[in-house]
Parts: sequence; C-alpha cells; structure tokens
Amino acid sequence: MASSAIENIITIQDELFKATIIEKSIENAATQEVIHYKDALWYGIEQISKKPVLTTKLFIAMMRIIKENHSGIRNVPGTQL
Repeated sequence: MASSAIENIITIQDELFKATIIEKSIENAATQEVIHYKDALWYGIEQISKKPVLTTKLFIAMMRIIKENHSGIRNVPGTQL
C-alpha cells in the first residue's frame, strides 16, 4: 500500500487515482486536500505559461484553491508585520 504525505496529509494513491477519474464527491478529507494541491499547481502552471511572472495575486489564487475559501494574506486579527 503506497501513500503520499504532504504537510501531514496522508492518502493512498489508489484513492487519488479514483478521485481524478470518477466524477463524484470525495469522502476522504486527506484525498480531497491532495486533489486541491494538484488543482492549485495546475492553475499556477497555466497562469505562468500565459504570463511568466510570479505575483502575490497568483499565490493568493492558488491558496484559495487549496483552502476552498476567499481569504487573503494576513487577515487574521493580531497579525503584525
């Protein structure tokens, strides 16, 4: 049984393959998060191929794909720069 670990997210490769082939909701939270990482990376590659510049806006968009929300950077109260 092979598995992958990304930031303490552990999922089985079989689950990943099934999730990318079958169009249904993914019940395993770890598998869902790995799929979000994949989607964010492909989005980033697509955007960089159009305009080869790394911007804060691109990284925010990628993080929104991973976290499935519309939060920005450092919007938590108490964050000091």
